[in-house]
Amino acid sequence: MFISVRRVVAVSAGLFALSMTPAAMAAAPYHMQDGEAGATFNPDHATQATRAQVNADLAVAMKNPAWDRIARSGAAWPAQRAAQGLTREQVSADLVVAMQNPAWDRVSRSGAAWPAK
Repeated sequence: MFISVRRVVAVSAGLFALSMTPAAMAAAPYHMQDGEAGATFNPDHATQATRAQVNADLAVAMKNPAWDRIARSGAAWPAQRAAQGLTREQVSADLVVAMQNPAWDRVSRSGAAWPAK
C-alpha cells in the first residue's frame, strides 16, 4: 500500500480542523450538548455590542503599536491593568489571613476549591 505525502498532509489538516471546532464553538452563545438537548443557550456568552461599537473598538485596537504582531501571529492581546497592583506587604497580609482559614490545609495541599462564603 502506497501512502502519499499529500494524503498524510490532508488527513492531518482535517484532523486539526476537527479538533479546533469545539474551541471555536465555546465563544458562541450556543454550545453543543450530549443527549436530547442538542444545544444550550448561554446569554452571557453573547455580545450586546452594536456593529458601530464593534467597529469603534476595532479602530482603537488597530491604533495599538502591537496590532501588526498580534494580527499576523495570533499572539495574545496585551492585558491592560485595571487598577494599581498590591504591595508586597499587602500580599503577605492577605496570605496570613488566608492561612488562618480552617480550609487552608486542604486547599493548599490538594488544590481543592475554597469553600463558598
